[in-house]
Amino acid sequence: MTDNHKYKTAKGNAADWWGVYNENIGRLDTDIEIRDSESNLGTYKPNRGAKFLALDTENKFIGEGDRWRALTTSGRSPTVDSVQLRSLSNTVIYAANYDTIQEALDDATNGETVVLPGGTTTIQNPPILVSSKVTVQGSRSGSILKLPDGANTHAITIAEGSIGVSLKDFRIDANGANQDTTIPRGDLHVIQKEPGASSVLYQNLTIIDAAKGAAIANAGGNDIVIIGCDGYRGGKNGEPCDFVFNNLVTSLRMSGCYAENFTDTGMAQDNVRNTIVYGNIFKDFQSQAISFVMDSTGGAIVGNQIVNAGALSDGGIVVGPFGTNNRPTELVVANNTVHDCQTNGIFVEATHVGTIGNVVAGNDGSGIVYRGGTYGGIIGNIVVDNGTSTTPAPGILIQGTEAYNSVHNVVGMNVMHNTGDTQSYGIETANPTENFNTFVGNSASGHTRQAWNVSGRGNRRVGNSPPMPLATGTVSLTPGGAQVVWSDPHFVHYPSVSLLALSGRGQADSYVTTDEGRTQIGVREIGRENPIEVQWAVWP
Repeated sequence: MTDNHKYKTAKGNAADWWGVYNENIGRLDTDIEIRDSESNLGTYKPNRGAKFLALDTENKFIGEGDRWRALTTSGRSPTVDSVQLRSLSNTVIYAANYDTIQEALDDATNGETVVLPGGTTTIQNPPILVSSKVTVQGSRSGSILKLPDGANTHAITIAEGSIGVSLKDFRIDANGANQDTTIPRGDLHVIQKEPGASSVLYQNLTIIDAAKGAAIANAGGNDIVIIGCDGYRGGKNGEPCDFVFNNLVTSLRMSGCYAENFTDTGMAQDNVRNTIVYGNIFKDFQSQAISFVMDSTGGAIVGNQIVNAGALSDGGIVVGPFGTNNRPTELVVANNTVHDCQTNGIFVEATHVGTIGNVVAGNDGSGIVYRGGTYGGIIGNIVVDNGTSTTPAPGILIQGTEAYNSVHNVVGMNVMHNTGDTQSYGIETANPTENFNTFVGNSASGHTRQAWNVSGRGNRRVGNSPPMPLATGTVSLTPGGAQVVWSDPHFVHYPSVSLLALSGRGQADSYVTTDEGRTQIGVREIGRENPIEVQWAVWP
């Protein structure tokens, strides 16, 4: 009747067909599985060979005639007597079984994991050298590697040419070692990745009390990932110390890290390519929190929080050359919060940089500075209460350098707000080389001082609030004196001028002249008796 259960079939007009039928019916009691809640198991007879599946606990039972026998290999928490493992490609080596961590690493081969001992282990004969594709993993109970007193070398070195090294889930106590001032700081990083080592992962590491150099230093190589690492108290006896330093690295990602109280930079990037720094917190650095300098190209600084970058830098985030003629290019600085820094919030001396959607507040200098920046964008930022009462600073400053003009930038949809006397202007251009920029849709309505001080040739001003003049300034005039205050060979229409006496009892008016197509505006004292200081503004 069936292939699997071999039920019988009555043939033809057999008179005993009912016997075959009853025999088949009798076998159904063991062949068909019973399914019900385990609490109802006692209501069913444990006929030998019968099967019962408990729908609520997923336990299985077999009838033995007088009782139901539970199968221990069933249910939601099955138990077994033994497991035969036929293959294991990722072997785990426990360093606690060796005399030193280095011996365990030397015994490891590609793809294996070395688990560090629990508790604190003072490194013998540092540095620990990781030279093959292995994972160095902290124990579940917590692992701390400690540099010995007086050490003047790295804690861990990732060897040149190694590929696929991972350092995960442990802590390094640098113990304030590495203070020898005669040794270059580059030789005293806590973790040193040598040139050519690539595809390296740093995950959930904590590094404390680095004395000099950097907590993590990457020299050369590509595909570097730093996730969830923390650093505290870097730099002893005035020695500079970075949290992370990268040089000549391609394709680096850093996210979810926290670092505070270092004597130099949080994330220093020199001559790097295609790096992304996002979602990190940097606090209390004596220099900038994030730098992107030298001949660096391509990347993003996104969603970081920066608090109290120090006076040894140009800003909390610095994108600039650092004394070379090679300037960074093609970078996005977006959605960061930069506040309470001792200089500027964001400082850019580069090309093709977009500064977008950042909140920049309470910094001692300007909120955002573009110095010799070209073909960039300052878009949609909130710039609040920057500068100090003793050294007022503009919210956004556009200025040129001796080598580079600040040209062809778009400054749009930014909100400048200052309720005190610390911010001199909402937006200011500081040199006469800030030409052919576009200022559109910016708002300084909440600015208690003068909103704009924007000059330069060929700049476009559209939809700003309050309206943006072509230029503003102050001039001091002697009785009967006159001075040209504005000139533009590209302006073909006669502009208007507004004057406001700031001091003195003289009288002043303005005049407009043209000379070989050049429009010039002057201010003169007409009372001819008293000197006067006049604030002027030129409007399109």
